[in-house]
Amino acid sequence: MIPDCIAYNDSDPVVIERTSNSSEENTDCSFDDFNLRPAYVHRICDCLDRFKSREEALEFVKRFRLEFCDVIQFHEAVGDLMNSSICTEILWGILRVDQSAFSDYNVFQAIMSRVDCNFAYSVRWTCADCKDAYKTWVCNSKVLPYVSLKTPTSCVSLCHRVLQRCPYFLPGSDFQWSGQSAFECRDGQDGAGQDECFIPETTTAIPKKQTSPSAETKTATNSPVGSPTSSLVSGEADPGS
Repeated sequence: MIPDCIAYNDSDPVVIERTSNSSEENTDCSFDDFNLRPAYVHRICDCLDRFKSREEALEFVKRFRLEFCDVIQFHEAVGDLMNSSICTEILWGILRVDQSAFSDYNVFQAIMSRVDCNFAYSVRWTCADCKDAYKTWVCNSKVLPYVSLKTPTSCVSLCHRVLQRCPYFLPGSDFQWSGQSAFECRDGQDGAGQDECFIPETTTAIPKKQTSPSAETKTATNSPVGSPTSSLVSGEADPGS
């Protein structure tokens, strides 16, 4: 079953092998590419130690991108850190949540592989649109809260975008009823006290729209932000088949 896609949880079982910071390691600040990877962690933090101002450090880190959630910038999380050991711990954590989001996306892709994408399920959206929407949402839910200094809440509109652009999966539990999507979003009440949420395409704060969700998209208060459940996910046979 696909894991519940919720905000970053420190218990996510994602393991990334760390590289050592040996004396033979190249400590200059030139890089072959700017994808954040384990081999670059110590070098990036060593370079941050050399900058005399926060502005210089931020401009340096802005060059780098996450390998999966590449639209999300993480420079604010480390730009103020002149302590190399703290910097490396934070970068390892960022790598871990990025890998966790990638793992969730791979599970979702496995589910989507069971859908005949040559068959049009929408007059507007395709399987590619569905996967893009899911990637945007899972990165926003898992990675952005970890790297943002403002502790953003997940935009409900991103979850609704997945609902809108993805095909319907047959229900696999008594909780669902005819016509209900297998991917549900919270109604936004949990974040009602927050003034802002974040969209990863811009990584800037935007005001929440004060709209009432439809009855079809409301779920229980204690349910995950997005909780995909279906017979395709669980492998259960459809009772009507």
